[in-house]
Amino acid sequence: MKIIILKRSLLFINIDTEYDCCKCLFLFFVSWNVFKENLQKFNFNETTMKQIKQFHVNLANDWDRKYRL
Repeated sequence: MKIIILKRSLLFINIDTEYDCCKCLFLFFVSWNVFKENLQKFNFNETTMKQIKQFHVNLANDWDRKYRL
C-alpha cells in the first residue's frame, strides 16, 4: 500500500500485481470531522501511475474549490 498526501486529502493506493490493476481510495477532508471519499479501480493496461496521481490531484483541486470553507 502506498499513501500520497495531497492538498487537504490522502490517496491510498493498493497495487494488485496479479490482475495488473490498482485500487485507489481518495479521502478529502472538508473539515476536521467531515470528509468525502472516492473509491476507484484503475487498470495498468490503460493508465499509468503518473496519470492516476494526476487524476487525483485534479480531483483534490476541484473539490477544494467546491468545498472551501
